[in-house]
Amino acid sequence: MPKDRTLLVIDDNDIQRKMISGILSDKYNIIEADNGLAGMKLALENYKKISLILLDLSMPIMNGYEFLEKASENYLFNDIPIIVLTSDDQVSQLYKALELGANDILPKPFDSDKLLEKVSQIIHSYQILKVTQDKNYFNLTSKQLAYANEIDKLTGLFSKEAFIKISKEILSENPNDSYYLIRGDFIKFKLVNELLGKEEGDKFLKAYSILLVEILGKDALISRFSDDDFVGLIKKNKEDLKFDLIRIEDFLKTYSIDISINVVFGVYKIEDRSLSIDQICDRAEYAITKAKQIRNSNVSYVVYNEKLDKWLKIEQAVVSGIDLAIENGEILIYFQPKYSLNDKSIVGAEALVRWQHPTLGMLSPGVFIPILEANSVIHQLDYYVWDKTCESVAKWGKLGLKKVPVSVNVSRNNFYREKLWIEILELIKKHGITTDDINIEITETSYMNDPIQVQSVVNKCQESGLSVHMDDFGSGYSSLNVLKDLVFDVLKIDLTFLQGLDSNERAAIILKSIMDMNKLLKLPVVAEGIETQEQENFLKEIGCEVGQGFLFSRPVEEKVFMQMLKNETINK
Repeated sequence: MPKDRTLLVIDDNDIQRKMISGILSDKYNIIEADNGLAGMKLALENYKKISLILLDLSMPIMNGYEFLEKASENYLFNDIPIIVLTSDDQVSQLYKALELGANDILPKPFDSDKLLEKVSQIIHSYQILKVTQDKNYFNLTSKQLAYANEIDKLTGLFSKEAFIKISKEILSENPNDSYYLIRGDFIKFKLVNELLGKEEGDKFLKAYSILLVEILGKDALISRFSDDDFVGLIKKNKEDLKFDLIRIEDFLKTYSIDISINVVFGVYKIEDRSLSIDQICDRAEYAITKAKQIRNSNVSYVVYNEKLDKWLKIEQAVVSGIDLAIENGEILIYFQPKYSLNDKSIVGAEALVRWQHPTLGMLSPGVFIPILEANSVIHQLDYYVWDKTCESVAKWGKLGLKKVPVSVNVSRNNFYREKLWIEILELIKKHGITTDDINIEITETSYMNDPIQVQSVVNKCQESGLSVHMDDFGSGYSSLNVLKDLVFDVLKIDLTFLQGLDSNERAAIILKSIMDMNKLLKLPVVAEGIETQEQENFLKEIGCEVGQGFLFSRPVEEKVFMQMLKNETINK
């Protein structure tokens, strides 16, 4: 691993000095001196490259106190932090060392981890001063100096506006050079500010800014776009970049703070120069979303590739096309029957959605619903499904088909709409049906995201006569809390409980316990995801009365479901 920092170790004890050098030599270049006078000579000769001095207090020729006094009189030591090493436990002597200019004290004996942590912390913290006092610390080129007034006040990095302007010029003037755009985002960084205070958060961001400059190199163009969003334009190969990210991980592990800080990076290799800087940044941002999904350490990164490009195009097509899809009838409503496990009659249904996209083909809800939720445009789809479902139920009634309630799903985003239940009630009234005909399904994960808000909306729905079903029970991490805290009308057990039920005794015991609890709570249960006869038999044995799954029927088009209802009407 390349070492770009040099430390000066001044100690007259050969064994102690060699031990310190051995601990630090893997990460730093080491210069040694066996007394204060020799150390002063080496410091003056190498002051431009020395990042930190480790100084023993008790030495011949020139002791540590004398060294500190001389150093305080020479401006060349202004940018070199000094850690004092001492076995002296007299408070007055230690205070004297700090008064003379020592930055910190490390008592002897010390272990290697403590020494490495202290050295790393002092070096990074000390560089903050350079950021705030010296814009030339970033080695600005003449072109970059033209934008020197467009600097982020906190970190000394370029602003977003300056970065976009300079990046455009660099790429235009160097068409044959290879560049990467790297974008980093911290996981829940706001917790640092909330728990430790904004001052501590700002301190970290400054230190991190310095780290980026030092690791990515003087030729890198680095910007703080906003808050904890950092972007860099880098002229490096992929392997060097990977090594740089490992070094950033080392920094996060050693930075002294009481909260674990994790960062993810999106990397985009700039090959298509026709893209705007904003578009390039968007691709790196999209790679970040994937990095967050797979992160398994303090730092992870994803390089934007063809697969991500395909998914980005799908996302763009979904977000930009949802309104037209609704208008053109591309959104299809399917119905999956719910059956009585006693006599196999249809006792209800769930409205499910598919998208017949003109260019992407048939899209499953697992593809487009998360995209619509992430981009806050899910309400258009939800409302359309509610409306069409109410319309279908009204039509079935006029045709004299068997009357069964149909469940519609409510996206978690819609729980923040002030009049959600009123919208549904208005649709029910519009189509001349009743609240007995339409049930509301919410997921356990929706509740866990904001229990208070969801409970408030659920209460309003129930007060309006709507039956509320808890869908996907068991998929979250606090299922028992949901049973305890949220008042709903029907529990739908997640299919994950049923997987492996044939051979998994523990799964069977858990499922039976859930059924027993719900009997005591007088809470009806629907088991969804039933795929085998063995599963159905077991569910009947433990008292489950309603089931839904491929064993009985897949989701079907409306005309097929209508025929199912017609058959039951005839056979009634």
